[in-house]
Amino acid sequence: MAKTALFIVSLIAICYLACRSPELLVSSPSEAQRSMPDSSLSVIYGQSLYRSYEYMFSSQTPQYSLAGENYGKYIGGIKGILLYSNLKNAIAKHLSSRSIRAPYQASTDFYSLKEFESLAGGIPAFQDGSAFQPFGKWSNGKQDFNRYNPKIVDWGAANLIPSNSTSIGGVAAQALYDHIFSRFFRLMSLSYIYLRENDYNSECKAYEHGFAMKSFNGLEYLEQRYLGKIPEYDAAENFSAMTTPIAIGFWLRRRIDKSEPQLWQALQKVMNLYDKAWFTTHVNKKFRTI
Repeated sequence: MAKTALFIVSLIAICYLACRSPELLVSSPSEAQRSMPDSSLSVIYGQSLYRSYEYMFSSQTPQYSLAGENYGKYIGGIKGILLYSNLKNAIAKHLSSRSIRAPYQASTDFYSLKEFESLAGGIPAFQDGSAFQPFGKWSNGKQDFNRYNPKIVDWGAANLIPSNSTSIGGVAAQALYDHIFSRFFRLMSLSYIYLRENDYNSECKAYEHGFAMKSFNGLEYLEQRYLGKIPEYDAAENFSAMTTPIAIGFWLRRRIDKSEPQLWQALQKVMNLYDKAWFTTHVNKKFRTI
């Protein structure tokens, strides 16, 4: 398994456990206001360097050398961040160091998100308090999906986004963003703006209508409807690359489960901190015209 600096979770572990207003957020809470200072995030994200799934990184983009390993752009999705890195173990170590023992299930169930919930002071990751369903779920006889709890998104946005100068595995977080994670965050930004420009609510209704059918194939639906909408992000690699249809599907579900405003706000904070020039040019100016 390859190693990697998955500080990206600072946005998504909130997430994938935005604002209604187009105003952009330009600063993060001070260290005094946060329960997770940069010093703690540095340790947690630094320990997440180990035993990450190597196929979450492109072999077709320029490689960045880190701790003796080479990494291309991150092409995985939310599951990759939450489940296929060493992040959960790193959080459990942090909780243990504070004399807070992570729940037993969280350390034995591969799909459990209990570590993240414990880190957030017990805030459930999902609105119904259910466990993560990584391959889809059924509710009342029809297909459904995990519905994220906006409260854990708010907590994560306030506490899990490190300053861009924070050292993670001996490298500044900004360098990791630039060389490895910029593709992911830019795709998430552009896919959100695409929906805002293309009747977001109607697209959600069409998606929900599909979910009412037992034969509905969500991945096939998304690919047929959205492939080519942001073509520079459509190239698939390593079986499960994060592409335009997958990113748009994420935002459709987030408006349906009503966690969209909090997630868009959190994404803006990341982009203004790590990629302000690109965000201003490609998103901010366009967003204000919607």
